[in-house]
Amino acid sequence: MSLGSMDRNPPAFFRQGPSALTKLMLFSALAVFLMAADSRWRITQPLRAALATALLPMQQSLQTPVELGTNALSYLQGIRTAQTAEIVARTQLARQSERASRMDQLMAENDRLRALLDLKPALKVRSIAAEMLYEAGDPYSRKLFINRGSSDGVVAGAPVVNEAGVLGQVTEVYPLSAAVTLLTDRDAAIPVLNTRSRQRGAAFGGTEGGSGQCRCAGRRHADHQRRRWRLSTRAACGHGVAGRPPV
Repeated sequence: MSLGSMDRNPPAFFRQGPSALTKLMLFSALAVFLMAADSRWRITQPLRAALATALLPMQQSLQTPVELGTNALSYLQGIRTAQTAEIVARTQLARQSERASRMDQLMAENDRLRALLDLKPALKVRSIAAEMLYEAGDPYSRKLFINRGSSDGVVAGAPVVNEAGVLGQVTEVYPLSAAVTLLTDRDAAIPVLNTRSRQRGAAFGGTEGGSGQCRCAGRRHADHQRRRWRLSTRAACGHGVAGRPPV
């Protein structure tokens, strides 16, 4: 058999139909037609709705880990923010408490200073303002130390007063400080005057019945003291302050 008489066409199994260019043009035209028809008549809207409904559970299941991670991160950040805010609030509260305490202390000191300033014009003798440094370590004595001494003009026997009355007497003088024995000390004594009966006497320190108050010498003075009549100090030894009540 000659080669010219052989059938060169491929078998039916290998036939590919139209050419690739023809298929491209056909499917492109079909796609354009479907897009135009869907845009005008909404042909594929039911299909899209069915696909969206079918894929919604899958989308939610895939989105759940992301939401859990985001929520956990937000929770941790919230805890950290709350802890930081609590620390800041506690710090501010402590500062405000300190300021309030300091304000109360300053107001009390201001009231005392005002009372002392009002007291100074009423004193007919030379006065020196002093501040208490500390109390004596002896538990059986009522003494304290002030920040004024002989260099400031403080002398032994000088009375110590505040806005309420006579506190005590300077018993020891140092160059920069002085020791003050309070009237409640058991060895303290001060001359007093009963403003009602004009009777003079002496008030001694010590604690009667644990009251921490002074006691008056003599029965009549004791009766006056029990009746709570007013007693005032009188000048003695050139260093007393007359007319001031003992504290």
